[in-house]
Amino acid sequence: MNNPRPLRLPATLTAAALMISVPASAWALDYQIHGSVAQGFALSGGNNAYGDSESGSLDFYEIGLNGTVQLAPGLLASGQLQMRDAGANDNGALRLDYGLLDYQFARDTNYNLGIRAGRVKNPLGLYNDSRDVVFTRPGIQLPQSIYYDSQGLRSVLFSNDGGQLYGGYSFGEQYTSAVLGAGREQRLSRQEERELFGTGSDFPGEINLSNFFSAQIRHEWNNGTDRVAFSHLRATLSIEPDPGIPFSGQADFEFYVLSFRHDAERYSISSEYSLTTSKGNYSAIGSIDSKGDGFYVQGDYRLSRQWSVMARYDATYSDRNDRDGRDYAAETGGDRHSRYAEDYTIGTNWLPNEHWGAWAEWHFINGTATVPNLDNLDRNRERRWNLLLLMVGYRF
Repeated sequence: MNNPRPLRLPATLTAAALMISVPASAWALDYQIHGSVAQGFALSGGNNAYGDSESGSLDFYEIGLNGTVQLAPGLLASGQLQMRDAGANDNGALRLDYGLLDYQFARDTNYNLGIRAGRVKNPLGLYNDSRDVVFTRPGIQLPQSIYYDSQGLRSVLFSNDGGQLYGGYSFGEQYTSAVLGAGREQRLSRQEERELFGTGSDFPGEINLSNFFSAQIRHEWNNGTDRVAFSHLRATLSIEPDPGIPFSGQADFEFYVLSFRHDAERYSISSEYSLTTSKGNYSAIGSIDSKGDGFYVQGDYRLSRQWSVMARYDATYSDRNDRDGRDYAAETGGDRHSRYAEDYTIGTNWLPNEHWGAWAEWHFINGTATVPNLDNLDRNRERRWNLLLLMVGYRF
């Protein structure tokens, strides 16, 4: 299994995907097709990210093609194929990012109810379901305290195979919506295993994700200019080794995110807080019971229709009761700075028209909790490091 996710679909979704690729003249169906491509560049000092960035890396690109077909009143089929390379943390293989059927069985001027099934996008925070396109992210790199790209969790968090029940109700200038989802048990791919555990070799056995559940409730007011959301995701990670390998066990992980965003005419303010818990037992390390957290605050200011600037503070802590890593260092002899990361970011964005965009970001980072492991194997991690990111994108 070399792809991040194998391209397997139920027959109904396979048919829907084929419909998306067929011209509208052949099928009397309403459809939309969109795509995007983006190329990034990374240059860093102290640690690598997105490949060998200390020497300057172009090992960072995203290519996506998505489509939606109206199969019947209230019934949509949609999906996206993507290729993404992000240094050793993603391998550029073709993947099905999402592919689903969406049936809205109740709809009126004030409310809607529906169900989705297939490979569905997980509702998590403000940006998880739009993280696949740089035009819809709050920067080239998402806040790592919430979205965990550098820790190798992008593909696991973005979507899963299962179903969702969703609905919303509007009253005046306010709108409240909710999503409940459940996913089937799945085996992590070899690439996902390497990303998650930060090792250059395959695990001798299987790593499975089960008991997957997600939920989000969101409230908007002032016609959507203000919004808050609460998200919850849980799953069980089980390790089943090959015979003779003395490492097995399972742990339950829970992830909570509280989100806020305010949009004014010239500026936006967004902030999110996350709490992660893990509890279980692994034979090689014993029982685990830990809580980590993180948050960010970001401000965006629109200088004109084409230019905007941003500033962000993003903090990640592996143990909320040991934020500076002192206890960890005393108990294990490890580096204190491996348990936290504080990222100070400034950036700018130029959108000359609806199709093209260019981004630039400078990150100064104190701590190594968000250093990509696979890009830094057999290297000492520098506590203070910096990262310059550039990206150019096109969409249609």
